[in-house]
Amino acid sequence: MITVDTKMKDIVANPAAAKIVNDAMREIALKESGGTQENYTEDPRLSLAFNMTLRALAGFPQSFITPEVFEQMEEAFEAAEIEDDDDDDD
Repeated sequence: MITVDTKMKDIVANPAAAKIVNDAMREIALKESGGTQENYTEDPRLSLAFNMTLRALAGFPQSFITPEVFEQMEEAFEAAEIEDDDDDDD
């Protein structure tokens, strides 16, 4: 199951999970990119955090993930019950 404790590489690779992040972060992504990028998961800098969980990434101010947005994503992942294709947890 994909949750906020799933690695970012697995979230980005799963379209349903990436949509949850992109929907929650759309305004922030647009603001930080100067209006050129609305999908947070398409930011090339995110590749540096692919081995981090979303929870760990949210702990860094550079992620721009506010506690409110994190909670919104956490609830959305729980409700969506998205299966993780990569169950090896590496």
